[in-house]
Amino acid sequence: MDEEEQCWTGVILIYVCPACHKPDRQVFVFEGGTYGSAPVSKAVDHMTPCKKCNAPLPKNLTIETDTVVATLEQLRKAGYPVPPVH
Repeated sequence: MDEEEQCWTGVILIYVCPACHKPDRQVFVFEGGTYGSAPVSKAVDHMTPCKKCNAPLPKNLTIETDTVVATLEQLRKAGYPVPPVH
C-alpha cells in the first residue's frame, strides 16, 4: 500500500471548558487507521489547555469524540490538519 492509500485516524475531542464555560474542540491526526479507545486515549494524552482561556483541562473532563479512519487526502479534504504525526 503506497502512502496515498495508507489509512490514518482523525480524532476530534469536543468539550466545554470548566473554567470559561465555552465550547471548544481539539483535532488530531494519527498514523494508522484504527477505531476504538486507542486513538481517543492517544488524543486525550496530547490535549493542550483550553484555546479560549488557556486554562488547563482536568483529567475528568467530559469529552465527546468523533473518530474517522481515512486516507490522509480524505482527512485533509474534510478539514483535518495535515500532521506532524502525533
